[in-house]
Amino acid sequence: MANLYLGLVHYPIYNKNMQVIATAVTNFDIHDISRTARTYDVKKYFLIHPLEVQAEIIKRITDYWQHGYGKTYNPDRSNALERVTYTSSIESAIAAVTEIEGQAPVTITTDARTYPNTVTYGFVRKLLHSGDKPLLLLFGTGFGMEQ
Repeated sequence: MANLYLGLVHYPIYNKNMQVIATAVTNFDIHDISRTARTYDVKKYFLIHPLEVQAEIIKRITDYWQHGYGKTYNPDRSNALERVTYTSSIESAIAAVTEIEGQAPVTITTDARTYPNTVTYGFVRKLLHSGDKPLLLLFGTGFGMEQ
C-alpha cells in the first residue's frame, strides 16, 4: 500500500467572485483533519498557507496541544497533532514528501467541478493500493483551488 499524505490548501484559493485569495486557517482545519489523518494512518497532514501570521496561529495551537497543558489534558489529540506540518506552498509540501519518500508523490487535487483530467475514487483507490508511489491528496478551502 502506498503512503498517503494530505494537504489543506489555503492559497491560491478562489473566493465566491472567482478572485484568487488566501483563506484563514481555522481550529477545525487543525483538529478535525489531524484526527482523521491519525485514524486512517495518513503519514503527514500539511496545512498550506503562505502568510507567516497564519503559520504562527498554527504553531500556537499545535504547541498547546503537544507541549502545553493540552498534552496532559487530552493525549489522544496530542498524538493526532504529531502528523500536522505547516508549509507555505503546495510545492514545498511536494518537496517534503519527496524528501521523506525518496520519490515525488502522485499529487491529486479535489474539486466539485469536473475537468478533462478528473479521475474517479476507484482510480485513486487503485493507486493507493498498488503501493508504487506515495500519494499527496490536496483539499481546497474557500471556493476551490486556483486551476
